[in-house]
Order: sequence, then structure tokens, then C-alpha cells
Amino acid sequence: MLCTLGWQRSVIAHLSLLPCHYFFDPDLKRILLPTVIAVCYKNEVAVEVIKQEFNPLMLANYLEACEPGNTGDPLVDQRFPALIWPEVISYFKIC
Repeated sequence: MLCTLGWQRSVIAHLSLLPCHYFFDPDLKRILLPTVIAVCYKNEVAVEVIKQEFNPLMLANYLEACEPGNTGDPLVDQRFPALIWPEVISYFKIC
């Protein structure tokens, strides 16, 4: 619950407000974005929070780029199982 509601500002709000290099540096991005995906997947409140800072389509694009056989990243898979990536990608494309 604290991930999306919090007291003054939720955890997901703090994550979405991190400096830009967290979203573009490959080493930081491969830790941050799967965490954001895990918090926001099927969580409309969290999606609305991140929409204030960036488009959820960025999350879908990130997973598409990491899909096994494409660039596959074990760190990403440890945070969010690759088995459901197609469903997750579809979810963030329509948010």
C-alpha cells in the first residue's frame, strides 16, 4: 500500500521523480524500470502516479527491448518473470 499511497509522497512517486539519468543510464535503468513495472502492473493508482512524470509506454518499450532472444537480461528477469512479459507489455501499451 505504501508503494502507491504513502503518507506525504508514495514510494512510486519518489521513484518516478528520480533524476533523468536513472531512466537512461543502462545500469541504473535495468534496476529501476523492472521495479517500477512490478509496482505498477495491474495497479491503476500507481499507473496514474507515474503518468504525471512519464508515459507508461516507456515501460512496455523497455520490456520489449529486453525480451529473451532480443537482449535478455537476467537482472530484469529476477525482478519480473519473463513468462508474463507479453501480457505486461500489452497492459502498459494501453495505459
